[in-house]
Amino acid sequence: AAWLQALFVIVFRTKRVPSSVAAADVFGVALEAARFSGDATVRRGGLVLLSSLVGVDSELWTRLPPASAAQARNALRAVAAADPEKELRELAAQLSSAVDEAIGEAPPVT
Repeated sequence: AAWLQALFVIVFRTKRVPSSVAAADVFGVALEAARFSGDATVRRGGLVLLSSLVGVDSELWTRLPPASAAQARNALRAVAAADPEKELRELAAQLSSAVDEAIGEAPPVT
């Protein structure tokens, strides 16, 4: 959880993934933490780091492998559907919508 917090602070303050670190690595760590079946603090840290990545790095998706958006969407939908913590389910659902919007696949508004 401490590493996730440190990465979050770096990404949030610099408004990007540092050039010395591969965006795919930070993204992968955040995604794995969000799916972590153990401690809710680790899952929360992963979700917060993912939200900062999506929110502050406008070029994130261009620097990640093409399947990354689908992986994120699937993982976030799974967390939103099944996490035991209501707060984390809600955060994952909001983040899933943000990922859809960021990659241009937002569902139609009805």
